[in-house]
Amino acid sequence: MCELFGASAATKRNFSRWLVPFRSRGGETADNPDGWGLAHWKDAQPSIEKYPEPGWQSARFLELAHNLNSKLVLAHVRKATHPLTLGLHNTHPFVHACCDREWVFAHNGMVPQIANWPCASSVC
Repeated sequence: MCELFGASAATKRNFSRWLVPFRSRGGETADNPDGWGLAHWKDAQPSIEKYPEPGWQSARFLELAHNLNSKLVLAHVRKATHPLTLGLHNTHPFVHACCDREWVFAHNGMVPQIANWPCASSVC
């Protein structure tokens, strides 16, 4: 099953102590070779990088894991179950605009009842 890492701090900090070992969970030390993604915040705006490749082999994931400084980080390594196709469309985390702000999220398992959930401009 996919794995998630999340951390927050009162001030910007480097999370490499946790992100470097978490990166290996993306296919080297765990069976999650089907994509990786990392969200962090810059000036209250989310920044997301994600790729449908094994996290443990990604030089970019390693670079982010070592050099990222943020108050908030969300990382995901994926084990594809359904759909079995790999691509950016099903690599986490995701960002969605709703209720006058952007929300970043990732999940484990399937959420079919939410896949086509409408979002009104004022209530979600």
